[in-house]
Amino acid sequence: MSSQITVQLIDQHETERLLDASLSHGDKSKLADLLGVSLSEISQQVNPNEMRKSDFFKFKRFLRALCDVNADAAELIVSDLRSSLRCWLGKGHTGSLAQLTCSVNQEASEFVAAHIQHKPVHIQRKELLDIRAAVDRCMAALDEPERKGSVIAQDIIQPQMRRRAQR
Repeated sequence: MSSQITVQLIDQHETERLLDASLSHGDKSKLADLLGVSLSEISQQVNPNEMRKSDFFKFKRFLRALCDVNADAAELIVSDLRSSLRCWLGKGHTGSLAQLTCSVNQEASEFVAAHIQHKPVHIQRKELLDIRAAVDRCMAALDEPERKGSVIAQDIIQPQMRRRAQR
């Protein structure tokens, strides 16, 4: 019973008020066009006074419940969302997948050093956030449509060919 109470603590009105305040009428109209629904449907989705729950509120409520059931799965979903958002906004990566992987390793090493040296918690947190950002860049690189077919070519075959040419 207490789990139901926890999930219900997410405020539908506040969630939908945030959506409504974030979007202009023009934004709602563009969303309707992109999603192939009526402007009325979008307006209802973001109306804090509408009794029907918005899709965003339902997802947020689902994610909150998932945190109670399987926190790792919830983290994975949020990481995927963050990675997708970075791609959609064009804030992807720079460098090859191999370089991005090295960056993850370097950031992880810096966190381990800070932890072993008993650096202040805020420094350790900063190092962890740097790891997260590096991992997100790797995820974005893997998720980019134009890379899906070329990851093997760029990061495995081409370096092998360069090594053979150097021999």
